[in-house]
Order: sequence, then structure tokens, then C-alpha cells
Amino acid sequence: MKKIFPVILLAFIIAVIVFIEIDKQDTSIILKTGETITTGLVVTEEVTGNSVGDIAPNWRLQSFSGEIIELAELRGNPVMIDYFADWCPFCHKEFPFIEAAHQSYGDDVVFIGIHRTNTESEERGAFFATGEIGATFPLVKDTSGKVYGAYAIGLAMPISFFIDSNGVIRDKVIGPKTPERLDEAIQTILEH
Repeated sequence: MKKIFPVILLAFIIAVIVFIEIDKQDTSIILKTGETITTGLVVTEEVTGNSVGDIAPNWRLQSFSGEIIELAELRGNPVMIDYFADWCPFCHKEFPFIEAAHQSYGDDVVFIGIHRTNTESEERGAFFATGEIGATFPLVKDTSGKVYGAYAIGLAMPISFFIDSNGVIRDKVIGPKTPERLDEAIQTILEH
């Protein structure tokens, strides 16, 4: 037992150091003009949460095409947010449904895919825009995992949030979505 304790203590210290370094991960973007924009969660005066009926937490993230997208700037529009990763087999299966819904609803609903870039390489997330799926809606990168953490603490993948034009979460779907369930959730945010 005395020989195992130092190994356990060392493993614990390494885990704490890794956690601290991940938490300090820089999520700033330097623009060509020299201006720095920090991406991730945006602190606001509103009380937010991740449950149906809560105001959705605000975030500012960079898309794979380089555009900065902030959720608060989308107010006035219903928004569908889908968290995805290449390692999630259900994400691959449902992404064509989401793309079809995006094509069907056009400008009536803003679709945003949030890649869990903190769990795999950017290239794996970019595949959803450039590969077989070819998503035409914006895909953004959650490099620190903090945005996912604010929305989906401890929840499985995939997970989607349906936010009305006032920024209120009206529905969320945990796990795989069928085209019918996706349409039902979108109708919920169009009705509010």
C-alpha cells in the first residue's frame, strides 16, 4: 500500500495540472486589424440556464470559415443549435436531416452547428462542412468546451437546443433525432 500511494498522488497531481491548463486555454482570436476578440461564453446581466423556459446562455464562437457568431446577435430569429463531433455516430446519422431542415426552412430559422473542438481536431469538425454531409449552415468551434458545459452539463451526444426569437429555450432533444422530432421542435420555436 505504501508503494501505491506515491503513484496515486502523482497521478492526481498530473490530472489537476492538466485540468488547470485546459481551463486556461486561450480562446482569443486576433483579427487582421490587431483587435482581439475572446470567444466562448459571454457574461450578461440576464439569468440564463440550459432548461426549457430559460434564456439560453450567450456565446461568441468562430466558424470554420472564420466568421464570428454571437448568439445574442441572432435575437429576433428562432435558432436551432446542434452540438456535434465526428466521434459521435448519431451525429453523422442525423446531420443530413438537419441539413434538409435548413434547406426547407430557409431564412425562417437560423441553424448553428457547434463542434466540440475541445474533444477532437478542427479537421474532424470541418469534415461536416466539406465532406459527404456538406452542411450549408454555419458550423462554429467550441475550443474550450465551456459553451457545451453551460448548455449540456453531463448530457450525452448529440444534443440540440431550440431557441425562440426572444432567446428562450423552448425545446431540447438529447440523443438522436428523427426528421419528425426535428420538425416538431422547429415548429415549437416558430410558434413563439
